[in-house]
Order: sequence, then C-alpha cells, then structure tokens
Amino acid sequence: MHGILVGWHRDRLASTFARHRRLLLGGVVALAAASALGLLAGQLLLGPAAWEAWERTHFDKGTLDLARIAALMAMTAALYLSFRRYEHRLNRVAAPLLLPLGQNSFYVFIMHVFVCLAIASVPLLAGGGLGLVGNSVVEIAALGLLWLMVRRRFLFRWVPR
Repeated sequence: MHGILVGWHRDRLASTFARHRRLLLGGVVALAAASALGLLAGQLLLGPAAWEAWERTHFDKGTLDLARIAALMAMTAALYLSFRRYEHRLNRVAAPLLLPLGQNSFYVFIMHVFVCLAIASVPLLAGGGLGLVGNSVVEIAALGLLWLMVRRRFLFRWVPR
C-alpha cells in the first residue's frame, strides 16, 4: 500500500526532496550498508541459535519490527537508486533474465508453488536445513528452473500465463 501511495505522489515527492537530494542519497546508502553489515555481523557474532532467535523476533515476515522495516526500506531504496543510476547497463544484463518472468508472471506464480512443494518434500532442503548460503543456492536454482520453464514454454498450453 505504501508503495502505491508513494508512486501516486512520485512527482510531488521528487520535487519536495530535490533540494536535499545528496543528503537523502547518502542517508539511504549509509542505512542500507549499515543494515547489510549489521545482518552479516549478527550472523557471525551471535552464533546460529542466538541469530535464529533474534531473526525470528525482529525479521520474521509476520512482524512489523522497526529493524525489519528500516532494513527493508533502506535496501529497497538503495536497489532502486542503483537501478536508476545504472539503468542502461543493467538493462542489458537484467532484461533477458527478468523480462520473461515478468511477462509470464501468473504462470511463474502458479508453477513456483509446485517447485516449492518439490523442494519442501526433500527432507534435507526443508526448513532451514542448508543454512544461509545453501538455501540461497537452492532459491537461485529454483528461480533458474522457473526461468528455464518459461523459456521452454513448459506446460504453457495448460497453465495460464
């Protein structure tokens, strides 16, 4: 909802913040960097059990903890600013990877349910079994599988797009 509201008033907000552009840009980048470093340092310093408890308390999808909101807002703003700054360069790399998924988003949404069920049915992969790096690799592989399914038009005749 907030994204829709900001998007609706984008021009007015842009003109309001134009005077403080460098200060805002520096603040967003600093907050995003602090969030990323804080998350990484927390994982390394607290240990697995303490980190999971802290993460469950502050970063669970069901909570509206201030740390989670600030970190997500800063990361999203930093990514947005980076994409806008390097739009033409990233477009050459990201467009072939992301456009097929976006153009067939309903198909991807439906098929991701079955990919997630297949992953969850493997005991080693279910839950947090592989840790941060292992789970990230599994997620990237699942996204690659979905991209490949779109490119090969797998079950396009029967699954809505």
